[in-house]
Amino acid sequence: MGANDHGESSNGDPCKPLWKRLWHLHLLAKIKVFAWRACVNGLPTMEAIFRRGISQDMACPVCGNDAESVDHALLRCDFSSLVWDFWLENPLHTQGFKNSFLDSALFILSHSTLQDLEIFFATAWAIWSNRNNILHKDGGLSPSHVWHRARNVVEEFTCSASWEFDFVRP
Repeated sequence: MGANDHGESSNGDPCKPLWKRLWHLHLLAKIKVFAWRACVNGLPTMEAIFRRGISQDMACPVCGNDAESVDHALLRCDFSSLVWDFWLENPLHTQGFKNSFLDSALFILSHSTLQDLEIFFATAWAIWSNRNNILHKDGGLSPSHVWHRARNVVEEFTCSASWEFDFVRP
C-alpha cells in the first residue's frame, strides 16, 4: 500500500443506507440532488461563501440573527422553524432539531417511513428555495405557503408517478 492509500473501515459508510434510499425516493431529481448536497454540507450558504472569501457577511439572509450554515438555514432559522411546525406528524418533534441535517435524515430513515423522508427532503428544499427567492428575487412566501408548496411537490410527484401510460387513444 502506498502512502496515500487508505483502507476502508470495517463499518463502511454509515450513510450508505441513506444514499441507497435517497435516489429511489418518489421526489423530483432536483430535490434528490438538493437533499444529497444538504446532507454533505454542500449548499452555498452564507457561511460557506464567507469561508471561500467571496462574501464579507455570514448572517442568515432570512432571519439575520445567526451565521447561515446548512443546519441553521434548513432546521434552526426562526423562519424554517415556523415551516416545520406545520408538519404535525414530524418524527423529529420528539428530539427537536438539535442534530445536523444529515443526522436528522438518518434518524428519519431508521425510525420512520420513506414517505416521512420524502416530506423531510421536500420541505427542506422548499425552505431553501424560499430562502433563494428572498436573497435573489424580492421576497419569499409565508411559512404556511412554503409548507404547502412542499406537500404539493410530494403529492404531485406521487400522482404523476402512478398515472397509467398504457392507455392508447382510439
